[in-house]
Amino acid sequence: MGDEEGKVLQKLDRKMNRTGTIIILALLSLVILGFGVQALEAGACERAFVNCMDEPIQRGNMLWIVYCGNGYAFCLKYID
Repeated sequence: MGDEEGKVLQKLDRKMNRTGTIIILALLSLVILGFGVQALEAGACERAFVNCMDEPIQRGNMLWIVYCGNGYAFCLKYID
């Protein structure tokens, strides 16, 4: 019985891991779309963020998204 319980727990752990990943990706997508909506008002920081996100080689790269988001936050805090 112990071996079957272990297998069930492993399956449950994988399901929970996938669910957490999906939730994180969905929230990150909403944040990015929120930045896109602000770009319609087009200040200097928003234009720079949109240009950064539109980099064809890096499009979809999670580290690039974080890089652009940090640049945007810096711009809002110190430049704009």
